Amino acid sequence: MTKSLTPAQRKKFFPELCERDNGLNCWYCKCKLDLNHVVFDHLNDNTQDSRIDNLVLACQSCNVSRITDGELHERGLEKLEENEKTMFVREKIDSPEPIISKEIDINQKNTRITEKFVSALIDDKGSVLYSEALDACVFLCQEQSGHGSHPSVRNYLSSLTSIVGPFKVIHNKQNKRTIVKRKEEEKFKVKIESKNE
Repeated sequence: MTKSLTPAQRKKFFPELCERDNGLNCWYCKCKLDLNHVVFDHLNDNTQDSRIDNLVLACQSCNVSRITDGELHERGLEKLEENEKTMFVREKIDSPEPIISKEIDINQKNTRITEKFVSALIDDKGSVLYSEALDACVFLCQEQSGHGSHPSVRNYLSSLTSIVGPFKVIHNKQNKRTIVKRKEEEKFKVKIESKNE
C-alpha cells in the first residue's frame, strides 16, 4: 500500500484498468473519457489504498458525486469486493476451456517468451535493464500470445531470476536493476528424491 497514487503507478495501472473495465470509460456512468480528463477513483475513498483492486477510471463528475450519492458509493464498494474476489490475472480468457488450464497454458507460453527474449539479449549485450526487459516482454507476450500485463510478466521475471533460475538481478554502475546470466556454480541446487528410491 502506498501513501498516494504516484505518476509511475498511474502510468502502470492505466492500461490494466482499461483492459479490466472495458476501455477508456467512466466506470460509473460509462461516458467516454479523454486522457486529459480522467480520474483514478479510489473505490473505498481511502486515497492511501492505491492497490489496483481499489481503483477504477472515472469522470470528474462521478468522482465528486460519490461523496454524497449513496448509490454510487455503494456501487463502488461492490466493485472493490468483486475485484478482490476475482482473481483478475489481467489477461482475458475468451475460451470455453477451463479457466485454470487456460491460465496455466498462457503462463507457460509467456514464461518461455520472456526467457527466450532475455536470454537472447543477454547473449548479445551481456545484460539488460530490468525495466527495459519488463516493458519489452509485456509487448512480446501480448503480440505473440495475445495476453500479458506488467504484473504477470513481473512474475515471470521473478521466477526466472529466483535462486534456481537461469538469470539474476544485480545493480549496475548507475545503481539500476539489471538482469544478467547466472553462472552454473551460482545456481542453488535442489535435489528432489522420489519416495520410491
